[in-house]
Amino acid sequence: MNKASADSAATRDQMQADLQQTQQRHTDLQQQLAKLTDDVAARNKDPTALETQRQSARQEAADTQAKLAALQQDAERAQASYAEVQKRLADARAQLEEVTQNRTGAEQQLKALQQQVEDMKKASVDSATARDQMQADLQQTQQRHTDLQQQLAKLTDDVAARNKELAALEIQRQSARQEIVDTQLKLQSLQQELAKRSAEAASEAPNAAGASSAATPAPGPDVKSESSETPK
Repeated sequence: MNKASADSAATRDQMQADLQQTQQRHTDLQQQLAKLTDDVAARNKDPTALETQRQSARQEAADTQAKLAALQQDAERAQASYAEVQKRLADARAQLEEVTQNRTGAEQQLKALQQQVEDMKKASVDSATARDQMQADLQQTQQRHTDLQQQLAKLTDDVAARNKELAALEIQRQSARQEIVDTQLKLQSLQQELAKRSAEAASEAPNAAGASSAATPAPGPDVKSESSETPK
């Protein structure tokens, strides 16, 4: 990349020098053309030779302008090429910087991994001790779990038996409640019947008293005549 940049700069400088020379040549030709024009106007002795020189000068001026335009185009292309080279150089530098940063990051990661390996080696011994302790704790936990399962099974049986007892008691309680309801219904019925009979008895008592009074005969002549008609 550096070599290409140097070659491009040298080409550009050379083309600029050629452009300056061509411009100077064009200026000289213009001056010569003006001088010839002045000579033609002043003397006009040999029109054919002067016209030939004038046409030759014009052709040379036209050729020079064409070369100048070509050189300008070459200079523009060279500048564009130089700009492209500069852009590529900047991209290459950016990539180099990125690669450098990545390398630095990779080195740091490598150091971190090495430290982790050392830590893992150091922790391996502690891990073995911790593993043995965890296995012992696991065995104790499994034994405790077995004991708890047995206790749970026993409690389950006790709860089942208790539920049966509660179910039987519930049946008895419902039966007693039903008996109480039936007894209350019977009691209400008896109370209603008793109240009804009391009301009937109370209403029949005045009527019975009046009937007794009407059935007793009053003393009078008829009684006496009946007694006088006693068989002789």
